Amino acid sequence: MLAYTVRQFGLIPTRTGTLAVALAAQPDSGTFDDAATAPSKMAVVLAENAGELTGGHCS
Repeated sequence: MLAYTVRQFGLIPTRTGTLAVALAAQPDSGTFDDAATAPSKMAVVLAENAGELTGGHCS
């Protein structure tokens, strides 16, 4: 069975700096639609908990 893996990367500004985020999904169904939907669902959870996240600064 062909399984799709979808990756999504981003930067989230926080009160203490920038947080780098990498998400990946490979759903049990193996479908591209399910794989593409999963990172968006994870991003919602990140957004709901953004106040608890801390970032930093790179030099």
